[in-house]
Amino acid sequence: GKKYGFEVRIADDVVYKGETVSSTVIRNLLLNGDTVRACQFLGEPYNINSEVVHGKALGRTIGFPTVNQIFEKGQLVPKFGVYASDTFINGYRYRAMTNIGMKPTVNYDGVPLAETHIINFSGDLYGKNIRLNLLEFIRPEQKFSSLDELKRQIAEDMESIQHILI
Repeated sequence: GKKYGFEVRIADDVVYKGETVSSTVIRNLLLNGDTVRACQFLGEPYNINSEVVHGKALGRTIGFPTVNQIFEKGQLVPKFGVYASDTFINGYRYRAMTNIGMKPTVNYDGVPLAETHIINFSGDLYGKNIRLNLLEFIRPEQKFSSLDELKRQIAEDMESIQHILI
């Protein structure tokens, strides 16, 4: 502080339910898919606030259209898998299901992304910034032997998420 002309104050540790809160603890929680505890430590859900980009439009061909958001360089990428989530569009909240990862069933060769099916939403969001809140981890990302198998699992995931998002 002296070198650059500002005052430095050392803050006391923040403790929540007997556990010291730190950025390292929060990062590790997210890397392990524990979004519920990360939310408690952050005071709000971990969110992705970025532009919707074009994908291959495969989701809509199997009955689950999605929006894609790419993680920025240096941004923490939570554990690959399926999450119950909320998506905020123009001030409105929509319940959603998000897969974070590399889409192994369809041989995606890009960077990690968040691929979100927004429940009861229809519209064009390409090029728009939306905020996605990760609420609860459902299951790890996995590779399926066919698109039909993937579609069945997505339907099961939707059932699980509907119970969480009541």
